[in-house]
Amino acid sequence: MGKEEEQAKYLEEAIHELNNAAECGDTAAEKLLTAKKFADGGDYWGSQWRKWKYDLATAYYAGEGVKRDFERAVYWYKIVCRPPSSICGIDKDAAYALAMCCLNGEGVEKDYEMAVRLMKAAAETDEYGGGDITIKGNANAIQWLQENKLK
Repeated sequence: MGKEEEQAKYLEEAIHELNNAAECGDTAAEKLLTAKKFADGGDYWGSQWRKWKYDLATAYYAGEGVKRDFERAVYWYKIVCRPPSSICGIDKDAAYALAMCCLNGEGVEKDYEMAVRLMKAAAETDEYGGGDITIKGNANAIQWLQENKLK
């Protein structure tokens, strides 16, 4: 199974689980489904879809609207972290969340080195458009690096 087919399968499973939960009155599931309808109106890799996939990963991580599943959370965080052909580079929030999963061994084996690399990527400040637009790094990652005396 290719990456696109795998992602489509996991997305279909998530939507099915969210629909079942929403039918039972789960407000977190209803909120995610409403956000997906909004994302459906945009580009599949655009910011709306990217945010929705991040929210889906976070839902799997927390078990809100879907069954708690660290492996699925990691899967979606990785998708969001660096989508194909992205001019925006790494997603700072997804990189931080993925780093925390690596630190805690949630959904992946504990990997301190990978966690540090992800924290550093999440903490970076990027400039696009000749410096006209500045995107600040993830504040939690910056704080974590400072507390652990890493640069």
